[in-house]
Amino acid sequence: MNFKRLIIFLTFLIFTQLIFAQDTTVIVKKSNNKVFIDGKKYYLHTVSKGETLYSIAKAYNIETKDIATENPEVFEGIRPSQNIKIPIISGKNSTIEEILSEGKYKIHKVEKGQTLYSIAKQYNVNVNDLINLNNEAKDGLKTDQLLKIPNPEFVENKTDLPISKEDGNVVQDENFIYHKVKKKQTLYSISKEYDVDIDVIIKNNPELGTNGLKEGQTIKIPKIHFDDFEKPHTSVVQKDTTAKPDIIIKNEIKEHLNYDSLINLPCDSKNTIVNKKVIKVGLLIPFFTDINMLVDVDKAVLNEQGFFPNTHFLDFYEGALLAIDTLRKQNISVDLLVLDTKNDSLTILKTLENAELKQVDIIIGPFYQQYLDLVSEFGKKYNIPVISPLNAQNSFTENNHNTFAYIPDFKLQTELFSCVIASKYSDNNIICVHNNNPEELDILKCYKSSLLKDSLTKKILYNEINYKDKGFTGIESLCKTDNENIIFVPSTDQAFVTNLVTKLSLKTDKTPITLIGLPVWRKYDNIELNYLHKLKFHTFTNAFINYNDSNTINMIKEYRFMFKNEPSNPYSFMAYDIFNLFIKAIHNYDKNFLSCINSIDYKPIMSSFRFISYNQAQGFINHSISVIKYEPDYSIIRINN
Repeated sequence: MNFKRLIIFLTFLIFTQLIFAQDTTVIVKKSNNKVFIDGKKYYLHTVSKGETLYSIAKAYNIETKDIATENPEVFEGIRPSQNIKIPIISGKNSTIEEILSEGKYKIHKVEKGQTLYSIAKQYNVNVNDLINLNNEAKDGLKTDQLLKIPNPEFVENKTDLPISKEDGNVVQDENFIYHKVKKKQTLYSISKEYDVDIDVIIKNNPELGTNGLKEGQTIKIPKIHFDDFEKPHTSVVQKDTTAKPDIIIKNEIKEHLNYDSLINLPCDSKNTIVNKKVIKVGLLIPFFTDINMLVDVDKAVLNEQGFFPNTHFLDFYEGALLAIDTLRKQNISVDLLVLDTKNDSLTILKTLENAELKQVDIIIGPFYQQYLDLVSEFGKKYNIPVISPLNAQNSFTENNHNTFAYIPDFKLQTELFSCVIASKYSDNNIICVHNNNPEELDILKCYKSSLLKDSLTKKILYNEINYKDKGFTGIESLCKTDNENIIFVPSTDQAFVTNLVTKLSLKTDKTPITLIGLPVWRKYDNIELNYLHKLKFHTFTNAFINYNDSNTINMIKEYRFMFKNEPSNPYSFMAYDIFNLFIKAIHNYDKNFLSCINSIDYKPIMSSFRFISYNQAQGFINHSISVIKYEPDYSIIRINN
């Protein structure tokens, strides 16, 4: 099975799992309000209370992914009164009039006694073709049922191609190559085949922007002429005629550069040390190709066979490819070495014997904590920076200055979160609620330390309450009506949290409450979303995406064009940020990027970054998180810089 096909299919499976919601008994009222946006027709649906993405999709006879593709903000949840675009897809949720107006089909009304065979014979079509066009017909026909029938008089508009020399599926003229799209091809693969940007292909084939790429379609690829480029500037350099292998030349360059003498220079005075033509990146990622390459896609669709778990790493890979393509448009070339690490130490050790890996400029991965120290030692030995995309153990950064932990551990995240909350709400009435268990008290200790650090210079209203002893009446007795009540609950007990959130939400009409809690609450299915918005719920995350940001919108559009699906949160966005940030850093400063990483001119899609190293022996840890707030208007915003 083609590996690219596996990547696209796996990503699609994960995407549909992320946005799937169970059906409900709420009856969705379909909208008749239609709008045209960028040449496409939509129903404009206003969400009612109790509706889910799944129930809305079912009402309009489309899939949840069809809605999410047009409304990426639904990843943060949907809310009452929210307007979402429902794409009108021919044959799924289009009206009879719209189907007829296209001219591609006729409509047949089933008469009493008619069968699929008799209707197929009447219109001289194949029975299987009828069933494919009318899925409901496979369960039998009903009187007055409407069927779509192929219209033999319908002719699609096709571009008149010049008659010229032909090579397989490619026709050429003086200015263009006319390429016939083959099965499984994507815009990305075609752009690589002809070494032409995706944007250039779309510009010369505007229909791709609305209809996408289809098998059998013919598209124009502009030819590249030598005169389109400036002639390179050349200078005469005396050459050493002694033949030397590339690897020795590279090592000699490294030996003659005094990196230590440049480390303390301000970043704006550090120029690129070596004019790098290509930046080599090693990506250690668990694809499990030996298992997944044997999967039969048709059986997987029927749930008769499954893929190996953790295939969300394929989303990370796609995000990396998109970043590399973005960098290429900025004249930054990347040579990507991808190594499948699976999830075992023997494979990791064998991977570290790869000769090419010893020559890369940076290593991204591995993704499993237990192998990070092995790769860190490898990076230290060969002077190669190593990036851990996910949470890292302290030992990973303790003894190697060339290491980066992109996501801080939970303890550090809690400290950063506590500092933000303390700085914003120390003037309010603080109530900390716990059940007197060690885990909650540890989190509370961190929060209290940040909150009370200014207690000597200002008066802080602070109270703790043991819920097991005092119950909800204890909280009520401490609440004030003339000041905002900041209620911090460091619990992960789902039943307790759900009950408390419900009770607090009933108090908000008369008592101003802001609820502070933990990220895991967002995964609790039995907490009513509107309760969290009423309570102005605050928590933290490393995966906040602002879908209204122009950079995010552009990234998603590019991702759709390249892979024909949606980027996943967090993996696709995380990879896009990591590759853009670190490759730009190497491009600008080479080895000096270690001390200049925070000066890189890059605005990340997912959260921000602030890498800190405590001394020259230790690596760098990202000291940045997103503190988010659930607004009463059902939006979710980031409140820290």
